[in-house]
Amino acid sequence: MEEVGQVVSVEGNIARIRFHRSKACRNCGICFQVSKQDMETEAINIAGAKKGEQVIIGLETETFLKAAFFLYIIPLIFLFVGILVGNFTSQYIIKDSNETLLSFVGGLIFLGFSYFFIRNREIKAKGTKKYEPRVLKIVRK
Repeated sequence: MEEVGQVVSVEGNIARIRFHRSKACRNCGICFQVSKQDMETEAINIAGAKKGEQVIIGLETETFLKAAFFLYIIPLIFLFVGILVGNFTSQYIIKDSNETLLSFVGGLIFLGFSYFFIRNREIKAKGTKKYEPRVLKIVRK
């Protein structure tokens, strides 16, 4: 995922980039909204950009897909496992129970567990620079 923006400031190897808000980045949460149409984010300045230059920032495709997997697919997996656990519980452990209700409750409980799992992974990922955007290329000086 890539965006084109302008370097607002540079401190060490971190550049603050301002760019127009696109549909793809609307709900991501990585960037700071500075106006109705503009967003700002900090990116690792591997291209050596200077203030005022127009740059391309982004995440590597593999990193972006891993993050999307954790945010969207992991909760679904936990939900389905919870439904199966609830169904199993209603059929074999608590035989005189409402199968649908226990499946629903099991799904919700496991969905809740998924958010704790994702939060734990997020805390570990913040210690690395892997999921931070990077200045990939200088477009115009």
